[in-house]
Amino acid sequence: MHKEPETVAVLFGELNAAKGVDRRYDQLLAWIDEELSDKSQIEARARRIVEALGLALQAAILLQNGDPAVRDAFCSSRLADKQYLTLGTLPAGTSFDGIVERSRPKVN
Repeated sequence: MHKEPETVAVLFGELNAAKGVDRRYDQLLAWIDEELSDKSQIEARARRIVEALGLALQAAILLQNGDPAVRDAFCSSRLADKQYLTLGTLPAGTSFDGIVERSRPKVN
């Protein structure tokens, strides 16, 4: 980020394009902004920040282009206060039928 600051502008351009679509995503972006603004001991927090940036980029792509059921499941399991990172631990209320139906081949 220090060596090539122009990459930060491009990354945040992509991240900011999905702002306002999901409150959990917006909260994550606010946390990232707060973490990056605080330069004290940033090296000790770098891995957490990079992990959050990775999640944010995945979410931004889904929020802009993804199926509603898939993007909600991702945000519920990855961005909510309680994260569910193990396969098969999506929270109650997830549109499992919608996700499964989306994966079925379309018959002409």
